[in-house]
Amino acid sequence: MPRTASTSTSGSPRAGRKVCSPHTPSSSPRPAGSPQVARGPVPAPGLCLGASELNFPDISTERGGGSSGVPVPAPPTSVSRNLPVMIWIYGGAFLMGSSHGANFLSNYLYDGEEIATRGNVIVVSFNYRVGPLGFLSTGDSNLPGNYGLRDQHMAIAWVKRNIAAFGGDPDNITVFGESAGGASASLQTLSPYNKGLIKRAISQSGVALCPWAIQKNPLFWAKRIAEKVGCPLNDTGRMARCLKITDPRALTLAYKMPLADPLLHYLGFLPVIDGDFIPSDPVNLYANAADIDYIAGTNDMDGHIFARVEMPAISKDKQAITEEDFYKLVSGLTITKGPRGANATFDVYTKPWAQDSSQETKKKTVVHFETDVLFLMPTEIAVAQHKAKAKSAKTYTYLFSHPSRMPFYPSWVGADHADDLQYVFGKQDCLQGHDRLLDQLCQNWVRQR
Repeated sequence: MPRTASTSTSGSPRAGRKVCSPHTPSSSPRPAGSPQVARGPVPAPGLCLGASELNFPDISTERGGGSSGVPVPAPPTSVSRNLPVMIWIYGGAFLMGSSHGANFLSNYLYDGEEIATRGNVIVVSFNYRVGPLGFLSTGDSNLPGNYGLRDQHMAIAWVKRNIAAFGGDPDNITVFGESAGGASASLQTLSPYNKGLIKRAISQSGVALCPWAIQKNPLFWAKRIAEKVGCPLNDTGRMARCLKITDPRALTLAYKMPLADPLLHYLGFLPVIDGDFIPSDPVNLYANAADIDYIAGTNDMDGHIFARVEMPAISKDKQAITEEDFYKLVSGLTITKGPRGANATFDVYTKPWAQDSSQETKKKTVVHFETDVLFLMPTEIAVAQHKAKAKSAKTYTYLFSHPSRMPFYPSWVGADHADDLQYVFGKQDCLQGHDRLLDQLCQNWVRQR
């Protein structure tokens, strides 16, 4: 009989949209208690900006053939055993998001039922701390950061210990995610804390080597928050003690990301190299993933999500962009290379403009440049690093190029950032006429290699 299983921590019911309960950053977050099995239909959590609801992230699991039903482990005689397990990590720039994703008429984007049914797998999702509560760091032992990554690790470890009770195979766990979730999946494979926990990983439009995946100057952003909430700035020990007793809502609201150009430089609260969970630069850690099968890829216009914020004219047919606009963007994203690097990059990307100077060509150039810098090149390097260090593991890559179905986008827009999600999660109501692509992508993700 089709079943859906769910676990959650003890606490208030998660009904409707609400502000999540606060959790002050700590150097070693631990669960308040063991997760308990909830009875009855599981309400979807509200969107959490910067905080998990409780000390331990909520976990929900969906069994192959799942439907809303009895959310408790079924007796061994009535369920399949040793089903593959897929753990979903959501994205949101390490700033926002929730385990169920956007809600369209009670149809949640990250509902794993379709994957579970098509692939005969168990799909697990959970919440983790994001924003200042998940990633604020002073760059030293006072506030080492990476609390959100530790939440993810604790969820993975919990699944490893307990998923057999839900019919899952603890030795066949795949972690997968998109954008910041894809980078998180990548980072989890590289962390020594996850040794032996993960068999496979999938990174969609985000890897540990993306320029937005690691914060190189966490103290700068910690001081920005400390200043806004009235904490000391000249001593990280005093600053940390003050921040730990500050209202978590105040910490969260103290950070407002400006929609500035380039957006990359204003993503303040990200994973850090803490010497522990992430012991060194991720590019040096791929030996830790030598036995983990890995898929990583991008959408062909992932950069459109940044470009349309930084240059609103990108998505508007009647508005133009100029060479000056593009050069400013190139300079901002190649700032470490200096003017010489910016000029060389600009020349390479604008060379085709000599033959075709149409606005469509120029706008495509902007999007392809952002896609290359922020997503594609880091992913190609990550795939090469994984392959070079792999022992028994297999390495795969892909490019998703099915055009965006957004009605207000220009016709030239390809696959925008996150366009692949509706296919991965099998949103049939949204994808009528695309059954073949939906089935192909879903099956590729659950295939046991």
